[in-house]
Amino acid sequence: MDTRFPFVDWFRNASPYINAHRGRTFVILIEGEAIASQRGEQLIQDLALLHSLGVRLVVVFGIRPQVQAALQKAGVAPRLVAGRWVADSAVMAQVEQVASHQRLWLEARLSLGLPSTPCMG
Repeated sequence: MDTRFPFVDWFRNASPYINAHRGRTFVILIEGEAIASQRGEQLIQDLALLHSLGVRLVVVFGIRPQVQAALQKAGVAPRLVAGRWVADSAVMAQVEQVASHQRLWLEARLSLGLPSTPCMG
């Protein structure tokens, strides 16, 4: 191993995995807590890297903490039945608003590509 260029050794070790997964489809769930924790930008960069390596992505995102914050801010309380929400039109309005906002946030970040690459120009 050449200690002057540790990334070369890492890349050599990673290349079989890159080749094995190129063209495969990954379904990735990003929980709302991950985005709320300010790690969302880093996650998006990781997804962009996977995509650039030839991995097809299906991204599913959660919005629980964002919905809870929106409901609290709007003063809307969902009705609970057996520990589960029963969503009326006021709750659904908040859920739809948060979901569309998170989707736009995610799509905007994914459309940027990887930082420090020609795609970012």
